[in-house]
Amino acid sequence: MSRIVGNALAELRHDEFSDEQRRRLTPIIRNAIATALHAFEHFERSEKAQQFIAFHCQPSAGEEQAKLLDYYVEFWNDEAELGKG
Repeated sequence: MSRIVGNALAELRHDEFSDEQRRRLTPIIRNAIATALHAFEHFERSEKAQQFIAFHCQPSAGEEQAKLLDYYVEFWNDEAELGKG
């Protein structure tokens, strides 16, 4: 999981974020993803997880919807790569 986040952050140009900023951002993002995955995993049987998801999944005004990484979508859609072609 953390490698996916790190690789995605590496795509930023060096003038956007310094290496130190990336090092600080990566664990924050990684921990947020781990927390969200845990809550989703326990969603059906935990009221706490349901409350957490309900609170955090409400879109903020002007917030962009999250989307899948482009290279993952290309891989997913490539039937030959997935052994289906």
